[in-house]
Amino acid sequence: MDLQRFILAQQEVLSVHSQRRYFREFVPSVDDLYRLSLSLDSPITLSKLMVQGHRAFLASAVIASQGQPDNADPITRRVIEMAQLAVAIHLDEKNYDRWQDEERRATRWKDRFAGKRPASSPPPKWGKEVLEHALLSELRSVLGFISDETAHFTPDYELSIGVNETVETDGTLRLELDYFQHDQAAIPPCQH
Repeated sequence: MDLQRFILAQQEVLSVHSQRRYFREFVPSVDDLYRLSLSLDSPITLSKLMVQGHRAFLASAVIASQGQPDNADPITRRVIEMAQLAVAIHLDEKNYDRWQDEERRATRWKDRFAGKRPASSPPPKWGKEVLEHALLSELRSVLGFISDETAHFTPDYELSIGVNETVETDGTLRLELDYFQHDQAAIPPCQH
């Protein structure tokens, strides 16, 4: 499939999926909640997360409605990570500075620009008060599914792609891939 055919097919799938109740009712409702939350008196760090999360939410919804929920999932994962940070900041505003960890990040970038592989130094891990917070429990479950299933190139992801193998009459093997998910059950919110 060339790029022009891909774009046309994507637009066709979008026109079908965007008529589903999820995209007509749920997505606009969440969109309204994002807009409402921006009018609240929140610390600037939380307001920034809301704006960034809103952008990512809309992008994820559009990509999923174009029949590519697997490509929307890494964005959804990022939004869940934003939610974790928001809860951490809500519990202790100093958590934003811990998360930023400018010295660690500067060292990693310095190594990358010098052509070196940066030392493994993961960002700070959140404590139980964040990870077991009632607002995050279901999201963290979804995060696990996304990590195992679609955010990384894993055997589970490869199996989900669904490449069809057909042997032609002359014995030639032909591979076919449906570039778009047409099964509405696989499009949010039903996929996890």
